[in-house]
Amino acid sequence: MNGIHVALMGDPTLRLHPVLPPSRLRARPGSTVELRWRPSPDPKVTGYHVYRAQAQAGPFVRLTAAPVAEARYTDRGRRGSTRPVYMVRAVRWQRGPSGVYLNASQGTFAAG
Repeated sequence: MNGIHVALMGDPTLRLHPVLPPSRLRARPGSTVELRWRPSPDPKVTGYHVYRAQAQAGPFVRLTAAPVAEARYTDRGRRGSTRPVYMVRAVRWQRGPSGVYLNASQGTFAAG
C-alpha cells in the first residue's frame, strides 16, 4: 500500500536494452537511391533495417524483409518527384525473461 512501482509498459521513450544506432546516413539519389551509413558501434548487432517515408513525420515503411548485414542499401523502388526520407535502424537478437526478440535501435535519417 502506498508503494511505488516502476514499469516500462506503454512508454516508447524508455528502453530496457538499448541498441546503439548507426550514424552518418547518406543518400545519393538518381534512378535508384544509394544509401550508406557508419555501422553501429554495438558489437552484437545482427544487421540493419531500412525504412522509407514521403515526409520526415512518416509514416515509414520497412523496405528490408530481413536485416541487411552491410552498411549500405540500394532502393530500387523509389517513385514520384518528391525526395523520400530514409531511416536506418540497427537490430540485434535480444533474450529476455519472456523470450527472444529482434531489438531495434533508434533511427538515423537522411533525405533521398
